[in-house]
Amino acid sequence: MSDAVREINHAGYLLENNHITLGEFNELIKPWRDAAPIRRGRWIDPASDDCYRCSVCEEYTQMEMPRFLYHYCPNCGAYMGWRKYE
Repeated sequence: MSDAVREINHAGYLLENNHITLGEFNELIKPWRDAAPIRRGRWIDPASDDCYRCSVCEEYTQMEMPRFLYHYCPNCGAYMGWRKYE
């Protein structure tokens, strides 16, 4: 479980059991309120030796050294992890 989910769950517990007010709840979750979800993808369909397609945005990316694949898609920012491609 991520830190954000853990903090929000704890704040919700405190609010439900009348340990904090709604204003205090809003202050507790303020750092996590605007966090964007992490998009995860993978490189698929190598069109050639140096061109791979992102599974999230469907855009092709040409890589200078395909054996060292990018860990993020340069088009949409999706996290690709350590998997090579499918």
